[in-house]
Amino acid sequence: MEKYVVRCYQGQKIRSVWKEREGRWFFSVVDVLRALEVSANPSRYWSDFKRKLRQKTEKEEAPFRFENIVSLKLPAADQKNYKTDMLDEEGLKELFTILHIRKAEEFLDVFFRAEKTKRTREAEGKAEKSGFLLPLLNSSFEPGDGKKTVESFSDPDFRRIAEAELYYFSGEAEKCEEITETYLENENISIRLSACLMYSFANFTLGNAEAARNGFLKIQETLAAVLSGNEKKEIQANCVFAGYMTCILVHLPADDLPPLREYVKYLPKGLRAYASYLMAHELYLQENYERALGILDATLFSLNETYPIPEIYIYCMVAMCKIKLKETEEAKEAFMTAWDTAKPDGLLEVFIEHHGLLQGVMESCLKKAEPEAYKALTKGIISFSRGWMKMHNQESDWVVTDALTPQEFAIAMLACRDWSNQEIADCMGLSVNTVKHIISDILATLHVNSRKELLQFVNK
Repeated sequence: MEKYVVRCYQGQKIRSVWKEREGRWFFSVVDVLRALEVSANPSRYWSDFKRKLRQKTEKEEAPFRFENIVSLKLPAADQKNYKTDMLDEEGLKELFTILHIRKAEEFLDVFFRAEKTKRTREAEGKAEKSGFLLPLLNSSFEPGDGKKTVESFSDPDFRRIAEAELYYFSGEAEKCEEITETYLENENISIRLSACLMYSFANFTLGNAEAARNGFLKIQETLAAVLSGNEKKEIQANCVFAGYMTCILVHLPADDLPPLREYVKYLPKGLRAYASYLMAHELYLQENYERALGILDATLFSLNETYPIPEIYIYCMVAMCKIKLKETEEAKEAFMTAWDTAKPDGLLEVFIEHHGLLQGVMESCLKKAEPEAYKALTKGIISFSRGWMKMHNQESDWVVTDALTPQEFAIAMLACRDWSNQEIADCMGLSVNTVKHIISDILATLHVNSRKELLQFVNK
C-alpha cells in the first residue's frame, strides 16, 4: 500500500510517498534539491550529477549507490504523471554528504524526527505487549535521552527492568542487582530472563561469582523449559538470545545452544542489532576478524535509527577486530564513536567489560584526554576483572588486577601477542623506552621470564 503526500519545506512543495510494505518515506529528489536551493535548475542539476557519478563509478567505487533510487510515477505541475526519482532517508543522507548541503541536518530533522519518535513509541508499545526482553537495550533513542526513555515505558515492570539496565550500563551494579533480584522468579518469561541477565552481570561485576552463576543457571533452566514446550517463536528467540548473551560475554562454550542465526528474525530491531554483535563476538573468539567486521558493518548500515546500547557494543567490537588486524587508527576511530555515543548517558559498563579485549585503545584515547572518566573506568575494570577471575579460575591465587594496573594489563595483552615495542608505543601513545620499562616491570611482577610465559598468565 502506498500513500502520496505533498509536504512543504520553507514554502517549497516536496512530493513524498509512504511505502507501507517497506515502512519508509520516499521523497522526490528534484523537489528536495529545489527546496534546499542547491540549484536554480534542479532537474538539470540532478541529471548532470547522475551522469558524472556514473562515469566515476566505472573507474572506482562511488560514494553513492544508484540502487537506492526508486522511480515512481507522480503528478507534476501540469497534472500529468511522470517517472520521478525518489530517495528514502538513508539515500538522502548519502546524497547530502556528497553535496555538502548546509541545511541537510535541519531538513532531515524536520521530516524524520517526528516520524521516528512515533515509530519508536509504537515499537516499544508492541515490545511491552509481546514481552521482548531488555527493553532499554532494545530501545531507539538519542544519546542523552536514556533516563527519559526509561520513564516512557507504561508497564511498571518493564519500566523497572529498563531502570535496572540503565543502572547496570552506567556502572551502578549494586542498584541494578537490588532491582532485578525481586524479578528472578517472575511468571513473565521475558521479564524473568531480563532480570536474570542483568542480575548475573551485575553480580559478575561486583565479584559475586556464586550469585552470577545462579542467575546464569536460571536462564539455562528457562531456555530448556521453553524449547521443550510449545511457546511461540518470539519467546523461544528471547531464550536463545539470553543463552547466547550469557555464553559469549562470559566466554563460555555455546555449542549446546540452538543456532542464534535461526532465531534472529523473530527478535525486534534493537535485540537483532545486539545479536549481530554476539555473533561477531563469537567469530572474534575464533580469530575470524574479517568475517566479524562484515557482520558489524552490515548491521550498522541497516540501522536507520539510533540504538545506543547495541551500537556501543558493536563499535567496541569493531575496535577489537581492528586492533587484532593492527589497524590502530581505525580501532581508535571506532572506539571514539562508541565513547561519544555512550558519554551523554554515562554508559561506562561496556568499556569496562571490554577493557582487556580493547588491548590499550582505551588508555590511548582516554587516559590523558579525559582523566576523570578514565579513573572511573579503572575502578570498574578492577572490580569486573576480579569477578572474571572468580568465575573462570577459582583455584588461582593470582588476581590479575591485584598484580597489574589496567595500563600494564593492556600492554601485557599486546606484548604477548607478537606486537613489537614500537607498535605498542604507537598504539598507546607512549615512547618505546617507556614501553620497554613497563614490560620489564610486568615480567618482574609476575615472576615470568618471557613474552611466551606472559601469554599463559594473561590467559588464566
